[in-house]
Amino acid sequence: MSKAKQGDQVKIHYTGYRKDQTVFDSTTAREPLTLEVGSEVLIQGLEDAIIGMSPGDRKRISVDPSDAYGDYDDELVFEVNRAEVFGNLEVKEGQIIELPNDEVGVLLLKVLKVNDKNVLLDGNHELAGQTLLFDLELIDIVA
Repeated sequence: MSKAKQGDQVKIHYTGYRKDQTVFDSTTAREPLTLEVGSEVLIQGLEDAIIGMSPGDRKRISVDPSDAYGDYDDELVFEVNRAEVFGNLEVKEGQIIELPNDEVGVLLLKVLKVNDKNVLLDGNHELAGQTLLFDLELIDIVA
């Protein structure tokens, strides 16, 4: 039976869990995800885990922050002047702000705190700094 390798088109199902076992993403209720192994569609730790699997194989893996969404970076938390940046727009704690960015296309920032003068923003991915668990199943190697 063939085993998945770099460059193969594969179909997978996965369910991602935080350490407390809450699910943050899953493909099991929809069509399997089709991707080329090594194309960086998924986080590195998940793509690496596909290599060597055969169709029908299942496994649970743990992925460190360095192979997922990186470590939490305090430098990505910053304050801006509310009036200068947002004008009269309503800004609420917990809101996700999308800002155009030349390097990544769109930068997602979470609003942590709002007062009359300033807004505290966080540019970290919501899963940054977390070790993640995945249930992974290789459905098929397409090519």
